Amino acid sequence: MFFVLTLPYFARGCCLACVVLLGAVACESPRSPAPVVLAHVDQTTVPECRAPLRMTWSSDSLVALCLPSGFHERIRDNLGKAFHLQHYNWERFTPNDGATFVTVSMLYPQDNAIWPPSLSGQECDTNRMSHCEHVKDVRVYTEHLGGVPRHIEIGSMHRDLSEYGRPTLVAGWDIDGARKAMVRMEAGTMATLDTLRASISTVRVSP
Repeated sequence: MFFVLTLPYFARGCCLACVVLLGAVACESPRSPAPVVLAHVDQTTVPECRAPLRMTWSSDSLVALCLPSGFHERIRDNLGKAFHLQHYNWERFTPNDGATFVTVSMLYPQDNAIWPPSLSGQECDTNRMSHCEHVKDVRVYTEHLGGVPRHIEIGSMHRDLSEYGRPTLVAGWDIDGARKAMVRMEAGTMATLDTLRASISTVRVSP
């Protein structure tokens, strides 16, 4: 005995469309929408992070880079004032290193910044000890990524004439015809700074 089920016209079309070689199947449910990518950085250029580094985004998704675990973005200074939109800051505190800082800056011609960025030339005025900085044992390197030279300087940062220096790095390169990128890093040990140095090649900024 056969039973005939009468369906509305639109449902018949649905069932006919669902017939496959192996038999009739239920109508396919609508596919879930593709995830919305909020980042402004070109997804085709997002770097591949290798351990111990992992992908890190700025809060506005304009900057991406690979950093070790434990870093968090700092959007305000010690006085509660928001950092300038061109500067992105990350920091981490550990018992061995104390405070470790990473800053990525985008510079424009109107900024009149000294280029390339340098650690040299910073000397302490003995009459002004507050927030005095000077750098010793500066080493200069040039690395190339995608044909673009990256200027890198590494030295020991001393504050207020202290004999104890913190390993510090500054790097700079051209992003495009109108912008330049500058990265500054400061760590408690040279081993940590060497790990952070690997992240320079992973920095990506919005087009």
